[in-house]
Amino acid sequence: KGFTFAVVRFHAPNDVRDAMREARFINRELDLGKLVTFTFRSEGQKEEKFLYNVSDPNDLDLIDISAPSAGGKSGKRKTLLDEYQKWRSGYSVLTDWQDWQAGLKVFMQRHRERYNALLTLLEVEYPNTSAIAIFRLIDDPYEYTQPVKQGDVVIVWSPCRDGGDMSLETRTTTTPVVVSKIMSWLEKNNALVSWRYRTDAADTDQGEGGNLDYDHVFRKLFQKTRVF
Repeated sequence: KGFTFAVVRFHAPNDVRDAMREARFINRELDLGKLVTFTFRSEGQKEEKFLYNVSDPNDLDLIDISAPSAGGKSGKRKTLLDEYQKWRSGYSVLTDWQDWQAGLKVFMQRHRERYNALLTLLEVEYPNTSAIAIFRLIDDPYEYTQPVKQGDVVIVWSPCRDGGDMSLETRTTTTPVVVSKIMSWLEKNNALVSWRYRTDAADTDQGEGGNLDYDHVFRKLFQKTRVF
C-alpha cells in the first residue's frame, strides 16, 4: 500500500483510510521516538504515490527504550515527553541548578544514543536507496521551570548521490518537488511539530563537518549554542 499526494495508505497490515487518522498515527510514532521513512513510487503517468515505513530503534538493541525508566513496570512504551516528565518528577523548583544540570546531562546522553540508533536504522534499511526520513527529538531545558521543546528532523537521504548509480525512482524521491509535496501533506495534516530542521545527507558520519552530526543537528533544530 502507499499514498497519493492527496490520500494516504499505511504500508502495513492495518489499513488506515482517513488522511487525518493516518497523520495522527505518524505523529504518534514520532512521539514514541521511532523513525518514519517515505519513498516515492511511480506506477505510470497517472499514479504517483509514496510508501512509508515505521522502524523502531529499540529493535537494534543499541539502546533500551523499554527500560523501566521509560516504560514503567507495565512495560507500556512512553512517549518522549512522558519519559521527560517522569525524569523531571525527580526534581523541583527547589532543586539546585548544578544538580539539575548534572541530571540533565545523564538524561540527554540517552537521547544521544537513541539518535545514533536511528541513524543506524536509516543506514541499515536504506543502504543504496533514497528516502525521506523523519524522527523527533526533545531539547534540554536550561532549568526546571523552562518548558521542554520537541523538534522534527527531516533528512533527504541519498546514500548513492555521489556515485551516480541510482534508479529513476530513487533520484525522484529526493527532488525538490517531491520533497515539497510530502512536506506539504505532513504539515497540512499536522503530522509534524512546529520546530523542524531539514537537511540533505549521503552518510551518517559524526564529528565536525558532518551534516548529521548530533551536535550540529541539535543546535540547528533548537537554535541552541550548547549541547549536552
